[in-house]
Amino acid sequence: MSFAMGPVVRLCTRAMYRDICLAPCWDQPICLCSDSRSEVLFWKQNFGNSGYLIWAPSPKVKVLSYSDASGLGWGGFAVHINDKPAVGSWSEEESGRSSTFRELRAIRYVLESYSSDLHGKEVCHRTDNRNAEIIMSVGSRVPDLHREAVLVYKLCRELNIRLSVEWVSRNDNSIADELSRVEDATDYMLDPKCFRYIDRLWGPHTVDRFASIKTKQLVRYCSRYRNPGCEASNAFTVSWSQDNNWIFPPPLLIPKVLRHMSAGHEYGTLIAPEWPSAVWWPLLVDRSGTWKSFIKDCLRIEPYQGIFLSGSAASSIFTSGIPSFAVLAFKICFDDLLEST
Repeated sequence: MSFAMGPVVRLCTRAMYRDICLAPCWDQPICLCSDSRSEVLFWKQNFGNSGYLIWAPSPKVKVLSYSDASGLGWGGFAVHINDKPAVGSWSEEESGRSSTFRELRAIRYVLESYSSDLHGKEVCHRTDNRNAEIIMSVGSRVPDLHREAVLVYKLCRELNIRLSVEWVSRNDNSIADELSRVEDATDYMLDPKCFRYIDRLWGPHTVDRFASIKTKQLVRYCSRYRNPGCEASNAFTVSWSQDNNWIFPPPLLIPKVLRHMSAGHEYGTLIAPEWPSAVWWPLLVDRSGTWKSFIKDCLRIEPYQGIFLSGSAASSIFTSGIPSFAVLAFKICFDDLLEST
């Protein structure tokens, strides 16, 4: 079956073979373990789906992708997709896992980050970890590693991707290696409790415009780099109209945010530090000291321990501890129709 359905066949029968080998004899019923039952369920749900052509008329790789994992995070890119690379940081729990686990998860994160472009394509993915390459082909006796490989192929089944994994030397994977060591100082979020309060007050918000897979407050989000599930890797390249936007940008981008919202007649909640000396402060306050007309309401949040959460160890502006400044939430509306109603 692997000729027609790929390496997922071996990966998703491993537990069943293990149970069969443990059976005392052939004519006695056996009890399947939970992993075997999951495999049976997987085939029940997927067996009716079409497989691959065993002999493709023109077996040509359409996308070549790379990934790597370091102690800090993961990174990768797709050669045939001219867009931003995929970059992310590890959680504390992920950082404590083995290097092979992180390499396998990096493969999944990179493929998931480019999912919209990989649908229905022949993909060759390259990694510089030999263990990851082997596990992606035959699975692993280590449950966590095996599950990661299975998740990759389940993703490929959902996206109709025909995936092959190759090992390359570290020298040939230098770009992905550098990406896995990127330290994003802007990867942070407001305390989710604060977000939920403001969301009840001025929401519901529909999209988080400046986030990552680790710091998103909403299912829909934009990120600085390609991340699994993100709508755009640059929030300024898409329209924000028709959405109630949650906006917590790096402070230096506040002028660009206001310009974008003004040009697109957009609305949402802007989070900013209370920095009256900042160069962008006059964009919010007129000469009389009152808020500009597009600011419909303002909420001042006093600083406290844990008001900011970091998605990256490199996050330097908004980190743990009690900040020396308050946080302002602005209800902003440049939409003339909404203002009139």
